[in-house]
Amino acid sequence: HGSLTSSHKLLNRFAENVSWSQKCNFINIPTDCPQRNERMGWAGDTHIFCHTALNNSSLKKFYERNLQAMRDLQTPEGQYPEIAPVGGGFGGITYECASIFMAWELYEQYGDIRTLEKFYPGMQKYMDYMKDKGLPGTKVNPAIGPLGDWLAPEETDLLLLWNAFYYKEADLMSRIAGALGRTEEQHQYEALAAKVKKFWNETFVLPDSGKTCNADGTLCDTQCSYAIALSYGVAEDRKRIGEHLIRKTRAIGHTVGTGFFGTGILNQMLTEQGAVEDAWKMMLQTAFPSWLYPVTQGATTIWEHWDSYTKEKGFGGQNAMNSFNHYSLGSVLSWLYHTGLGIQRDETKPGYQHILLKPQPGPLEFMKGSVDSPYGVISAGWERKGDKIEYQVTIPVNTTATLFKNTEDPADTVELNVYFYAVKRKPERLRQRNGRLSGGKRNAVGEKRTPAAFSLSCLFFGSHVQMTFDRFKAFLADDMLDAAGIFRGGLLINTKAHQAAGEELVALIDHLCDRASAVGQVDVAFRRYADLLFFS
Repeated sequence: HGSLTSSHKLLNRFAENVSWSQKCNFINIPTDCPQRNERMGWAGDTHIFCHTALNNSSLKKFYERNLQAMRDLQTPEGQYPEIAPVGGGFGGITYECASIFMAWELYEQYGDIRTLEKFYPGMQKYMDYMKDKGLPGTKVNPAIGPLGDWLAPEETDLLLLWNAFYYKEADLMSRIAGALGRTEEQHQYEALAAKVKKFWNETFVLPDSGKTCNADGTLCDTQCSYAIALSYGVAEDRKRIGEHLIRKTRAIGHTVGTGFFGTGILNQMLTEQGAVEDAWKMMLQTAFPSWLYPVTQGATTIWEHWDSYTKEKGFGGQNAMNSFNHYSLGSVLSWLYHTGLGIQRDETKPGYQHILLKPQPGPLEFMKGSVDSPYGVISAGWERKGDKIEYQVTIPVNTTATLFKNTEDPADTVELNVYFYAVKRKPERLRQRNGRLSGGKRNAVGEKRTPAAFSLSCLFFGSHVQMTFDRFKAFLADDMLDAAGIFRGGLLINTKAHQAAGEELVALIDHLCDRASAVGQVDVAFRRYADLLFFS
């Protein structure tokens, strides 16, 4: 599942800290912390970390159960709880948005439209509840608050944030309605999103400088104000807002000025604005406040505060509210997966049917790791070798990927397909499982009925070949495997002739399986030709 290791020891410890905090807080329900007199399913913490958690583990049922708890606790008027499954709490729109944010996140991750279908009525009810709460606007119902970018070193205007959250709610609801084929409702939410966006840019962006401002027109120049505007899509002039995010990040010495809601998206927005070097500088920063600062102070999990404990000041007078196991600020780990390893979802094809590979290596010697997907683990890594960087990736069976060799040139890509490998094991006393192959290859392990020398045969499949599982059964026929390729001393002799032979074999398999299917003999052919097929 999710893993990350590199040549940077502090970064490795940080990734491990995130993993430990997730494990400690994912016992039965997603809690904010596993200690002190709290241990509650705060919805704000939950939706902040959801994207990162899904990269680490298979959590579809876990999160759907949490969404069910939120729906069960929804008031007759439509208000969602800030805490689930207990109910109650405080926070307002920045917490109550969790059901909409997480339902869409789960759909993007797993591609299961049933998740949206199940929870859409409750989300509709919530949006109806929000109609008379004063958004978009600056004179809002107290129920909209009171929380903003929780525990940020730099405070961001609450009304700026709440209106941005409302825009994202409307925008996601339009997408959800569209995915469900509810065209009329889709257009209604699109109109609402456009209305909120217009208000936000007229109210919270200074026309002359392009900087963000408070509701009263005074300057609000924070990393969070710019990162939220970019990530949530509410900014009209993305280039100008992006320039200010870069400027602000450099002005505060590549430290982190955001709290719970701005932290996870910060580096991703810098990267999308072409400032990946600034993002790496901030990721590897050890000065306060930064992700690695707690590591230098002995952290073995993610803390609630950037300075929950320091060697110089101890607890620093924060004893009243100070958690040493709070995963929210660790949500930036997803950026390391997406940019460091380069593994990204293709949002036009939910569920990782197609994978985007956009590695942008940092100032390290190597990095490698993996993320979880519905099709299996996706692993990738790179290493500097002289003046070159070698990148390796393994993608699951039944997926494809696009490798972006040059992130500045979207056209400079390589399309990757899965190569299928079949292995005949050694006799019982000599059997061993073969390892993972790089470059987008997957291993399949089969077993020959009679003792034989170990051999490996390969079929080359292009994107034009579509193999159903029933058809793939016939592939295990020993006589077919022998025609697929030639190995000498364990090495594949890859020539055009052998590839042509493989293509001819594919045609033969198609022909035989079509005939077998016509008379209902696919399973008979399978039992005749091979033992059980195992996928690694």
